[in-house]
Amino acid sequence: MGDGFGGKNIGMNSRWTEITGLTKEQARNLGWLEAAHPEDMVPTIKKVRDGLTSGEPPDAEYRVRRVDRERKWMRCRGSPRLGPSGEILR
Repeated sequence: MGDGFGGKNIGMNSRWTEITGLTKEQARNLGWLEAAHPEDMVPTIKKVRDGLTSGEPPDAEYRVRRVDRERKWMRCRGSPRLGPSGEILR
């Protein structure tokens, strides 16, 4: 599987960056974890990794730190990127 670690994103929703205050560049790869609640990191990454193994689109809810330092529940959904033979690349 492409990057070897689930949770690296290649794009971020502009609403997410507005809520968290992180730029799209800061949130790329694993930078999005800066805003995630510590208790939600492991289960969220597990769901993403499970999707990379099974091919099922990951769907997780986790808390993020907003710009005002309060917490907000967010939903993270993704889809695996497949190679020409149907293998999961990322």
